[in-house]
Order: sequence, then C-alpha cells, then structure tokens
Amino acid sequence: MNCWEFFGVCIEKRLELGNAILVLFGLLGLLSIYLAYRQLKSGQRAQQTQIAIHLHEDFFSAPELREFLYRLDYTGRDTAWKFAPKSFPFSDEEKHLDLLLYKLSFIGMLVQNGDILARDLLWLKVETAIVLENKQVLDYLEWLQSPTQIPGHASFSGVVHLYTSLFGKTGTAYERLSAYLDHART
Repeated sequence: MNCWEFFGVCIEKRLELGNAILVLFGLLGLLSIYLAYRQLKSGQRAQQTQIAIHLHEDFFSAPELREFLYRLDYTGRDTAWKFAPKSFPFSDEEKHLDLLLYKLSFIGMLVQNGDILARDLLWLKVETAIVLENKQVLDYLEWLQSPTQIPGHASFSGVVHLYTSLFGKTGTAYERLSAYLDHART
C-alpha cells in the first residue's frame, strides 16, 4: 500500500512540490502568528513597566505630599495627623489627603482594569498601608459619607481595589474600606 493511514484516511506517500510549498507556507503563517503574539505581549509588558515608573516618579515628586505622608505614619506622636471634622474642610491637610487618596484610587483603577499588575506596585505597598490603615484616614472616609457630607461618596473607590490587590481581604483596614465601598454603592 502506498499510503499512510490516519484514522481510516489514506494519505499517499508521494510528495508533490506544490503540496510541500503549501505546508511550508502554513507553518510559516503559524510561526508568524506566534511571533506577533509574543511581540504584542512584550509590548504590553513594556507599557505596564513604563506606567509603573511614571506612577513612582509622580507619587514621590511632591514634597508636601511626602511630608503629609510622614505625618500619617507618625501615629501616636504629637506631630501625627489627626482628623478634626470642624477644622478639616478647605484646609491644606484636606488637599493633601484628598490628593493622596485620588492618586491611590487612580492606581487602584489601573490595576482593576488590567492596565498595570499589582506585582508592579510592590514599591507602593508601604505607602498604601500608611494611608489606608490609618485610623484617622478611615474616620475621614466614613465622615465623607455621613448624612451631613456626601452620602454615597465614591471618588475613592479605587483605593479599596488597590488595598485588596496588595493586602488581600485579610488586611487590617479591609473591613472599614469595604464598608466605604458598600456605602458608595447604595
């Protein structure tokens, strides 16, 4: 018999030049698709790295935010920041805290949308904990959604996703941050 049998189909053992060229072009096409896919993934990864670098530079470039971040970190000391609802509105502290929260929320939205990976943000883990695990900041988020302020306030919803991405649902602030998000949905 002059054929190879595969699943009851007989394929002749002779090879014609035209068929060999078709097989070769088919394999080259598959190889091209594979290489294009790898190039696309490599380009996406390079873009994510560039975003992470830009976020890092942006996050650490404002000295007044760094100073305020240190005040948040010094919980329990005289120099620590304390949330005072009566004097807080329109203060520099409100501007600094809101800017920190907006930046963290924006980064959280990038992670949620898949534009950047949480593993690219490990450099931000300490700062995220300083801000989002601070009792005074959590009090501020609750105050924002109080009936006298902005019930359903959701501008900082991305921080919950960022926190969950970096610390999981077992982080010390997860319950209170999750409550902020729940209030924002209602």
